[in-house]
Amino acid sequence: MALSKTYSRYLALLIFVIFVIIAWYYSAKNSQVDSASGLSNVAAQPTPELVQGAFKLGKFKRSKLKDGRTVWEITAESGEYMPAKNLTRVYNARMVFYDKKNVPVLLESKRADLNIKADELSSAELFGDVKLVYNNDLTLTTRHALYNRELNVIKAPGTATVQNQRMKISGKKMTINVITKELLFERAVSSVIYPASLESSNEVL
Repeated sequence: MALSKTYSRYLALLIFVIFVIIAWYYSAKNSQVDSASGLSNVAAQPTPELVQGAFKLGKFKRSKLKDGRTVWEITAESGEYMPAKNLTRVYNARMVFYDKKNVPVLLESKRADLNIKADELSSAELFGDVKLVYNNDLTLTTRHALYNRELNVIKAPGTATVQNQRMKISGKKMTINVITKELLFERAVSSVIYPASLESSNEVL
C-alpha cells in the first residue's frame, strides 16, 4: 500500500506539472499573437510626417542677427522638421520681431508652421490662441493667422480682435501691417472707443 500511495503522488505531481507547462505554452503563444496584432495595427496607421521622413525636435530656438542686433527670434517647447515640405512645425511658439527702431513685435500661438529659407523666415502660419503684442501697447487675438515676413503683414481669415487702452475693434478677414499698424477689417466690424477721461483714469491707477 505504501508503494501505491507513493506512485499515486508521483503520478499526480507529474500530471500537475504537465498541466502547468501546457497552460504556460498557450498563454505565451496568445501573448505573441496579441503583440503581433498590436504592431500590425500601429503600422497600418502611420503618422504622415514620419512617412515623409520628419525629424523630431526638442527645445527649439532660431534667431537672426544683423549689424549686431537681433532681427527676429523664435523659441518653442518642441517641434518637427519636414524636409519634403521644407517646413518646420513648432508647438507653444513665441516669436519676437524688431523693426528698424528696435520696437518689438511679439507673436504667440499653440502651433506655428514656419517657412525658413536660407536662414531667413519668409512666412508663418499660426494656429490656436494666436496673440500679437506691438510695442507693449497694441494687442491682437485670433485663432488662425498667416504672417508674411517680407511684407510685414498678418492676415486673420476668421474673427479677430485688436485693442489697446484707447479702443477695441473686432471683425472678420483682418489684415494688419505690424510696422505701420495699418488695419483693415472686411466683414462684421464692431468697435468701441474709450473716453479720454477713462484712459487718464486707467493711467493714474
